[in-house]
Parts: sequence; structure tokens; C-alpha cells
Amino acid sequence: LQQLKKSRLLPAAEEITTAAAEEITTAASEEITTAASEEIKTAAAEEITTAAAEEIMTAASEEITTAASEEITTAAAEEITTAAAEEITTAASEEITTAASEEIKTAAAEEIMTAASEEITTAASEEITTAAAEE
Repeated sequence: LQQLKKSRLLPAAEEITTAAAEEITTAASEEITTAASEEIKTAAAEEITTAAAEEIMTAASEEITTAASEEITTAAAEEITTAAAEEITTAASEEITTAASEEIKTAAAEEIMTAASEEITTAASEEITTAAAEE
């Protein structure tokens, strides 16, 4: 009877042990696969996030640099335009002042010459009249 029991129990025990070992191996394999998959997904997500952040920072940096460059160029252009306008205004003002001064000097000189000529003519005329009267 014991022999019969042993002969029946032994294959059943082996069967149960094999099935349990297969279940444990499958469960462990699934656990390892899941953990590895999560690690890979996490690493990939971090990699994508880092790359996206770098792309955003680079684009933002380029945008800021371009805007700053345009601001500097505009300010410099305005500065140059203002300086040029002031130079032109100063030069024109000096030119006008010089021309007016020369006009005034010429007119004054002509006025003086005319007055002097009239004085000389009058004096000469009086001198001639006096001399003629004495004669």
C-alpha cells in the first residue's frame, strides 16, 4: 500500500513542483520585464524632456539675442541719425551766420564808402565854391 502511495504521490509531487517552479519563473520574468520596461520608459522620458528643454532654451536664447541685436541696431541708427542731424544743423547755421555776416559787412562798407564819397564831394564842392568866390 505504501509502495502504491509512493508511486502515485511522487509523480504528483514532481508535477506540482514543476508547475510551481514554472509559475515562479514566469512571475519573476514578468516582474523583471516590467521593471526593465519602466526603467527604459523613465530614461527615455528624461532624455526627451532634457532634449526638449535644451531646444526650448536654445530657441529662447536665439530669440532674445535677435531682439537685443535689433534693439541695439535701432538705438545705434537713431543715435547716428540724431548726431548727423545735429552736425548738419550746426554746419548750416554756421554757413548762414557767415553769409549774413559777410552781407552785413559788405552793406556797411558800401554805406561807409557812399557816405565818405558824399562827404568828399561836398567838401570839394565847398572848397571849389570858396576858391571861386575868392577869385
